[in-house]
Amino acid sequence: MSVGGQAGSGIVDQRLTDLATAKRDWAYRVQNLQKQYGTLAALQAVGYSLADAQTALSFINFMNNLASVYYGTGIQASPSNYDVAFAPLWAGQ
Repeated sequence: MSVGGQAGSGIVDQRLTDLATAKRDWAYRVQNLQKQYGTLAALQAVGYSLADAQTALSFINFMNNLASVYYGTGIQASPSNYDVAFAPLWAGQ
């Protein structure tokens, strides 16, 4: 008997489900963020300076573009490296 569980189709199925639902939930949360804080005024109202609000809004818009592509309502016109784009938001994680 080998140590550890053997991978089977059930494990792959569960991983696919987990990833698909995580992406769906992420896209939903991004669009809600866009609806709630998708303007400079909304961001300044919660305490951002104008410069920081512009930075935050650009991240929100960039994420919302990706969420829109997920839902089929957006277009990815040119290649984009989302890993690099979101790196400043990782906070060391």
